[in-house]
Amino acid sequence: MNTLTRLLGFTAVLAGIALASWLVWNGSSPARPRNVILITLDTTRADALGAYGRKGIATPVLDRMAAEGHVFEQAYAHAPITLPSHSSMLTGLTPPRHGVRNNIAYRLAADQLTLPEMLKARGFATSAFVSSMILDSRFGLDQGFDVYDDDIVHYTEKTAKAIVTRRAGSTFDSALAWLAAQRKTQSDQPFFSWIHLYDAHYPYDPPLPYKQAYADSPYHGEIAYMDQQIGRLVRFLKDADLYDDTLIIVTADHGESFGEHGEQTHGYFCYGATTHVPLILSQPLYGVPGQRYAHQVQSVDMLPSILQALGLEAATGLDGLLLSSDAARSVFSEAIIPSEDFYLAPVHSLKDEQYTFYYSSDLELYDRKADPGETNNLVKQQPDLAALYRDRVQLVLDSSTQTGAKASIDQATIEMLRSLGYVADGGSAVASGMDPFLLPSPRHSVGIYRRLQALRQFEEEYPFKLIEGLQAMLGEDPDQILLHRDLGRLLVLAGDEDGIDHLQRAAALQPADPRLHTFLGLGYHQFGRFEDSIGEYQLALELNPEHLIARYNLGLAQLALGQVDAAERSFETVVEQNDKDILALNNLAYIAYRHRGDSGRALALIEQARRINPEHPLLRENAKRFAEPSGG
Repeated sequence: MNTLTRLLGFTAVLAGIALASWLVWNGSSPARPRNVILITLDTTRADALGAYGRKGIATPVLDRMAAEGHVFEQAYAHAPITLPSHSSMLTGLTPPRHGVRNNIAYRLAADQLTLPEMLKARGFATSAFVSSMILDSRFGLDQGFDVYDDDIVHYTEKTAKAIVTRRAGSTFDSALAWLAAQRKTQSDQPFFSWIHLYDAHYPYDPPLPYKQAYADSPYHGEIAYMDQQIGRLVRFLKDADLYDDTLIIVTADHGESFGEHGEQTHGYFCYGATTHVPLILSQPLYGVPGQRYAHQVQSVDMLPSILQALGLEAATGLDGLLLSSDAARSVFSEAIIPSEDFYLAPVHSLKDEQYTFYYSSDLELYDRKADPGETNNLVKQQPDLAALYRDRVQLVLDSSTQTGAKASIDQATIEMLRSLGYVADGGSAVASGMDPFLLPSPRHSVGIYRRLQALRQFEEEYPFKLIEGLQAMLGEDPDQILLHRDLGRLLVLAGDEDGIDHLQRAAALQPADPRLHTFLGLGYHQFGRFEDSIGEYQLALELNPEHLIARYNLGLAQLALGQVDAAERSFETVVEQNDKDILALNNLAYIAYRHRGDSGRALALIEQARRINPEHPLLRENAKRFAEPSGG
């Protein structure tokens, strides 16, 4: 890697175990809680907990909480992915109404009213402690929180690769410290705290001793570990005389699929495996301790129920009902990843007490009472009922009041998110005005998705295996855009100019997708074809002027051609659109130091970037370098 590349950071878009104590509850419960703690377990199926019938897993803390409070047996999330689902919990709105439809590319708009904003206005202290970069404050969920602890990203001394998640133990360290300080300094002030745990997300790698005890099922080992950590919170609350005054709500943002309907992990479909979630209340608000409720509820029901539990005025215009209400609900869920990441149709669903309907480029209708595994599609047997459900789903989509605010995703963020398995960079696979339901069915393409999942595990250590696998898949499906894109990217990284042909083919198959032009531009850039790369970046920006990855790399190509003024304008535009883009700030510092002879400005820009990410290795290196006299 040459000095210029290293300085500017041109990389990565291409590139006995039941140790939990059986805590003693006294069984008493106030008529009304004073505080609320919302715990969200990422990627946790309802049937993974002992309270929901799971055998062979030690979750004594949650099981006892369920025995002393309430369990909702049929709770459903509105999306099988993290950011949209949490946005629904915190706003009481479904994704079409709050506008956050996918991870990474979206952020919750500032005009959306959230639960912490409502509570803060009523005198509550508010805090959040998240465990994955997917919930970084840049995505908008920090609204209304006095403290939003997303201090997750760090680097090891051996590698410049960022670590972008943290274990439950670390998250609870921060949460308990805040609670202790709150009790010491503001003991009379009620509080709302949200604690998000990411441990159950793939890849499953629980810490010892859970790693050994659950060697045959590490996913459940992660859940047992989270349960033990939740026990720390319960002990603290009891020791601080806060437990009886505090309602703890435990739920999940989504579940996990282990082969149901051909899906592994989550995000591609919105069947029950990835939308049926646990929902446990620590206090028996609606009946006797240990009461279980079989009526269907949904994530958006939590916000109005929390307000009611606290004795506060109900919010208006929400999509949810009170959890205590057994009124019939139609739960809306959706999986947008197929359309935004895989060039396939999206999936929207409507779930009533008996039937679930899935609306995509093909239709599915299941009678869950007779067919809980959703294996017998009734569309042909009951076409009139399917048509009725289709119209109801379309009505939800047509009544959407929020187009969705777009997140400003920078090059450094994309590099870090790739470690979580995300390769999207904030664009869309569906051209404006295009009917997404004309795209191929994700149900009929799930085989490609699963093979890609299996192959991508080899990318870091054995990229040739991924290359060979993609080549074989293209032999079977020569017009699959995603295969051309990924194969082209890998071949370019390997120094093989055949990668350009595949990137060109991908862009030709979907010319309205700015991301594909950016990938092609990066391919040209890698081989020194800077004029060609500039052309592709500019085309991407014509399609989407806010496509920051394209503009950032446009600046790099301009700088490589000696177009310093143009490069400076490109990086300045990036920073205007996203003032936390550390690599654009770094590159402006480089221009100030190397081309303007202004060491003072260079250092000021580097320090601005380091305030955002003080541990980034490139920023540390350049802070030392730019402290030396500039080259003029």
